[in-house]
Amino acid sequence: MLVKYVTTKAMLPEFRRLFIACLLLQVISSCKQKTEKSFIADAFKPQITKATFYSFFPESPTSHPDSIRLDEKKLKKVIAGKPSVTPFKNNLLTGGVPQSLIINQKLTTPGTDTFALPEIIQATGKKVQAALPEKSDIKEVTYKMPNPLSIASFGKLQGLKHSIVTALLQDHTGNTWICTAGGVSRYDGHSFTNFTTDQGLVYNDVRAVCQDRNGNIWFGTMGGGISKYDGYSFTNFTVRDGLPSNIVYSIKADNLGNIWMGTLRGVAKYNGKTFTNFTRKQGLVNDSVNNILIDKYQRIWIGTNNGISRFDGHSFTSYTSAEGINANLIQCMIEDKAGRIWFGTYGNGLYIFDGTSFMHLGAKEGLIDNDVFSLLQDRDGNIWAGTHYGLSKFDGYSFTSFTGQQGLVNDNIYSLLQDNAANIWIGTPGGLSKYSPGSFTHITESEGLPKNYIFSFYEDKSKKLWLGSWRGGVSAFDGQTLKTFTDKQGLPFSDVRNIYGDNKGNLWLATYKGVAKYDGHSFVYYNEEVGLVNNDVNTVMQDRDGNFWFGTENGASAFDGQQFINFFTHNDSANHINHIMQDKKGNIWFGATTGIFKYDGSRITRFGDESGIFREACNYIYTDRAGNTWFATAKGILRYDGDSLTRFTQKEGLINNETVSMLEDERGSFWITTRFGLSKLSAEKLKLFEQRATSGNAYESDAYFKNYGYADNFLGIGCNLSAILETTDHRIWIGTNNGATSFEPSKEYPGPIPPDAQVTAVKIAGQNINWPQLQEKPDTAFLMKNGIWLSDFHFDSLSRWYNLPQGLSLAYNNNDISFDFAGCTMDQPHAVKYQYQLMGSDKNMNGPTDQSTVSYSNLQPGHYSFIVKAMNYDAGWGKEYTYSFTIRPSWWQTWWFRTLAALTTLLLIFLSGRFIYQYQLHKQKLALEKELAVQYERQRISSDLHDEIGATLSSINIYSSLAKTESNKEPYLESISANVNDVVSKLDDLVWKINPKYDTLDSVIYRLMFFAEPLALAKNISINLEASDELRRQKLDAETKHQLFLVLKELLNNALKHSGCKTINIAFFSASTGLQVVVEDDGKGYDEAAVNTQRNGLQNIARRIQAMQGIIATKTGTGAGTQITISIPLA
Repeated sequence: MLVKYVTTKAMLPEFRRLFIACLLLQVISSCKQKTEKSFIADAFKPQITKATFYSFFPESPTSHPDSIRLDEKKLKKVIAGKPSVTPFKNNLLTGGVPQSLIINQKLTTPGTDTFALPEIIQATGKKVQAALPEKSDIKEVTYKMPNPLSIASFGKLQGLKHSIVTALLQDHTGNTWICTAGGVSRYDGHSFTNFTTDQGLVYNDVRAVCQDRNGNIWFGTMGGGISKYDGYSFTNFTVRDGLPSNIVYSIKADNLGNIWMGTLRGVAKYNGKTFTNFTRKQGLVNDSVNNILIDKYQRIWIGTNNGISRFDGHSFTSYTSAEGINANLIQCMIEDKAGRIWFGTYGNGLYIFDGTSFMHLGAKEGLIDNDVFSLLQDRDGNIWAGTHYGLSKFDGYSFTSFTGQQGLVNDNIYSLLQDNAANIWIGTPGGLSKYSPGSFTHITESEGLPKNYIFSFYEDKSKKLWLGSWRGGVSAFDGQTLKTFTDKQGLPFSDVRNIYGDNKGNLWLATYKGVAKYDGHSFVYYNEEVGLVNNDVNTVMQDRDGNFWFGTENGASAFDGQQFINFFTHNDSANHINHIMQDKKGNIWFGATTGIFKYDGSRITRFGDESGIFREACNYIYTDRAGNTWFATAKGILRYDGDSLTRFTQKEGLINNETVSMLEDERGSFWITTRFGLSKLSAEKLKLFEQRATSGNAYESDAYFKNYGYADNFLGIGCNLSAILETTDHRIWIGTNNGATSFEPSKEYPGPIPPDAQVTAVKIAGQNINWPQLQEKPDTAFLMKNGIWLSDFHFDSLSRWYNLPQGLSLAYNNNDISFDFAGCTMDQPHAVKYQYQLMGSDKNMNGPTDQSTVSYSNLQPGHYSFIVKAMNYDAGWGKEYTYSFTIRPSWWQTWWFRTLAALTTLLLIFLSGRFIYQYQLHKQKLALEKELAVQYERQRISSDLHDEIGATLSSINIYSSLAKTESNKEPYLESISANVNDVVSKLDDLVWKINPKYDTLDSVIYRLMFFAEPLALAKNISINLEASDELRRQKLDAETKHQLFLVLKELLNNALKHSGCKTINIAFFSASTGLQVVVEDDGKGYDEAAVNTQRNGLQNIARRIQAMQGIIATKTGTGAGTQITISIPLA
């Protein structure tokens, strides 16, 4: 018991440590796991370095400029020929004087005279849950060519549902709704979302649209009636519900919430409950109503096939023309800012009503066509009229026409809209066009240019614009005509790479074959023959001292009128000169393909910074009003302030690093042209940049450059070296690979609205889900296309317009979720940037990025909120949008399971501890038993030695004493010898018993035969022994070995002495119960009943077999021999 106590006490510290460790593991595993996506902002750091000048010319006689005296006899002078004159194809028409109209006027009141009261019908309507609409992302905007006005086109390839566009609307959130003959498309600047009868629309051919004060969108169709879309469902009205006709041409909403509908059979007013219908019976001038207008006094103007009716809520005032039926067919109406009503007619142009009289404007006055289908007044007050043969803009004095020649996708104009970014949207039967009035215009060969590849510009004192082109010579443009000079008119070559006007009014033209000076009458050639360094001339510049500088493909020349001084003629590292400029200090700068060089009047140095010489190509050099020098290079823009250099690249937002020219406009904004578009760095953004550079606090969200590429109507894209100019009217001209591009920065849309972000789709495992359908079947489980099951989810409701599931709760195994989002804007929508964060997963805001989708995988159970916001260059960040959802834990992640698991773990820990405790006790018991067994064995050996050997040794001692006293010693010595032999035998038995070397059955057999064979031989008895080799190797414990040997020894002894046998057979077998031994003789046998079982021999045998937990069976009879079978178990 002492051993047990000590062991248990020693185990207690280990048990406590094991218990605490297991408990801590359980607590840790039960904590909520979070996966945080760390975002490290790579904030912009301005690249500002110290400017350094490096020596260029080595001191050798051949390294200095060459001087060549002008030989005037070699000068070639050519009288300029008559230039070719090409009319400029513009779209401006002088407006005529509006003509007065004679109009018949009539007043009628429903319910008086012969006019009936209006019919009032209880409205019913059929409500249909909107199905998931089709969505198509815009891949690329297209432009019809020629396209001098940068008019973009949208059609089926861009995702529009149908090419026939009949009506347009921009809703309160900035989306544009496009009604077509095949359904309705909603455009957010990034994608088209299409609605048809499949989504619940009453009819696909939609002709009218409006939005009421509650935000609902109403659609009038050509034969199907009316649909109201509230962002969740469509409510459809037809003639069965009280509508006078299913053909609806116009819909308008008044300030009281009434919806007015112009139909083929009159006007219907819907107040939310009833239709009130007006026809000729109530005083309407005609039942076929084409258009409805609600003016600022909330009077209802109704344009019909036979005149105009105005309804003031009580009476109709009707107007018809005395000029005939065509003048009375009213197609469209608008109210301008002055309160005048404009009417577009079919066949008779425009009517203008100022409240007292009507005026007329038609084709005679400059309108492109008299069939007018749509009208619009833009924010500048211009009136736009869409006709059967094009679009006309009237500014109050003249008409500007737009047709396919200007880039319209079709000349038949059905609808017009100006959005909140000032774009004009034009619906036609050939698709949708978008025109940005403040955007770029282009002059190409289609408008009269000799060639599209424009190298250079110059504006002379008479405001004429000169354009130099590739293989097209030089052209003078006065707004009406292009007068062109080529080699046919006296130019040395028709490539004019640069145009420079000197202080005397002469033009210096850089060509492939030298420089030509044009004085208005003749050309004078300056080339290699008279001292020019090279004929292949890129640039011309006159310094403040009157000297001319020419940059060529093989060096530069300075010309003072008397001699040429040629530079870089002996150094191949600076012979390709792209541009030459003089700074305010009088230094001459050279931009070359191998870097930047400065000449201070005495020596030339190379320009670079502390890291070394700049070796990238310098294409253009410019000095701003503040005295900074800018370099347009192949690796971005460099600004040099006289001490340090600041580099602007694509990292800072430049559209492309391959910059080719730049200028500072009247407002202080810098315009940089590149090989892949145009960039603008405004004065405000430059100031912000300088603040960031000074403070060192820079942010990725800082947008310094506004960029213009193909999608922004900058169609030339590839700009040419030095081809940029701001004219005196502050229009900027840029020479491109596809003509001359111009724009007026002052007309650029000044105040865009920040784009508000909106989540447009919630996807599971990357799959778009039809949430409206699932709302009707809340217990649905289905297999998605990617092989994943969506099940065990629920949500409370759907959001308006985008049908996002609100209060979405997902199962633990539907934890891969994606979000599509958009910043709705019509101002450079492709340039919108986003920032987003999933609260509960993301540590910081991600972005800015132009990607509009994000996926999260393997989200842990918990509550999440996805936040996204959008920005553009001018307006900054809009309102952020938040979408919340929950991922529920699995049953094994619930609190009750965690509690149960914790309790189970504690129980297991307790049971484990108890088991360990019991196990340790068992081990101690076994050890104790083993120790006791050893002690017992020692005691038994001691007892055997004492009882058997001790007595024999005592006898030997006695016999020895007697032998000493007796004379006859022989009997005593024989007794001593016998006793010694007996001791040796007993010691041998004892050693055999305890020696593990002999713990096998074979050892028992060997020792048994060693005992029995001498006796059997003496009595002439044969002993046969049978045992397999495998069985002989059977291991026996010491006790079994000893007991088995003694039992078999006793049986053999009995057989040898008492059986009278001739043969004894001993067989060893392996049985299922252990070892089986059969001892059989052929002796006389005995009668079992007559045998005394109390004899010591038989009792010893029984006792020993019982000690081995064995059994013995005897088979004998008188005269039949004896067979004894022993079975003992083996470990």
